Amino acid sequence: MASTFGTTSCTNALCPPCFLMNTNFGAIYLTISSCLSAEFSSALSSLSLTVFQTFTFINTGYGAAVVSDGTNTYMVTRSGHRGSTIVCSCITSNLLTCDASVTPVIFYSTDATLNSNPSSECISISADSTYDISSRVCGSGFSYCPSCWILDTSSGTVSLTLSNCDNYYKIDVSSQSGMMAYTFLNTGSNLATISDGTNSWSLAAPGSGTSQAKCTCYVSGGNHLFACDIPAVAASGSTPINTFPQNVEVLSQVRFGGSTTYINYDSGIPALQMYIGSNRALSGTSTAGGSGILHGTWALDAATVTSDIRFKRDIEPLRSTLRRLWKDSAMLALPH
Repeated sequence: MASTFGTTSCTNALCPPCFLMNTNFGAIYLTISSCLSAEFSSALSSLSLTVFQTFTFINTGYGAAVVSDGTNTYMVTRSGHRGSTIVCSCITSNLLTCDASVTPVIFYSTDATLNSNPSSECISISADSTYDISSRVCGSGFSYCPSCWILDTSSGTVSLTLSNCDNYYKIDVSSQSGMMAYTFLNTGSNLATISDGTNSWSLAAPGSGTSQAKCTCYVSGGNHLFACDIPAVAASGSTPINTFPQNVEVLSQVRFGGSTTYINYDSGIPALQMYIGSNRALSGTSTAGGSGILHGTWALDAATVTSDIRFKRDIEPLRSTLRRLWKDSAMLALPH
């Protein structure tokens, strides 16, 4: 059920400070528009006071409820769970500020200018972007600093670079013995890249590899760097490197760019086989001393030929050999 409640024309008797939301019969979507009562505000404006109103929202049922001021949205969880009661203050811009950080839902927006959104929300971007977290873009009083980023790659690859990632609203938290935590999610069908300006990581499309990551920003040697739970990392401009703290083991095949080129392990022989375009090209078996089979026709680009005198006998100068061969051929040519 959706409801909209406005306070612009209410009287004191009709401006409830507390809302009980019975979600036993379905979800409730409640919007408080112009939350600062015009009557309340004008009554105290002559005192030159900055006024605000406080609202309490209580979910009394087993469904979910959503509270919004038309710009910001907050989740009120089911009764008995943390976050089933939230307290909100209405500030002079007619926006609600609520203590709803315990809810499991993170809302997101597509405001790429990072303006007028709470820092607890995700930001969704669909083009290559670079943000300096310590600069005006994400540190002024009218900008927010999201720690959750959605990379929408449905129209193409998206690259995101965050420099000075250990800053929060112009405070370097590392100076306070703190670290910033970030969440990155690829929601499209193409590759996404995240970077701290020095190292970069790749996020695959959902269903084809690691598509989300948790990263912690730390300071090392004056540089603000990410530590991400993604196996592939690359310094800027170089080839990605996979490093693992333990051995990597596969059951049978390691594939390259598709299903027809791969290295296969046949445990029945046993043998390690190389297939290119579905054709077996090379096999290595477990015969003592090592052995293998070249399949098909192989060409040699170059060869190094060596000769060892220890394995030869009756060595003669080439001139003597040619003279003898010429003499023998001449004798064969004579009539008999």
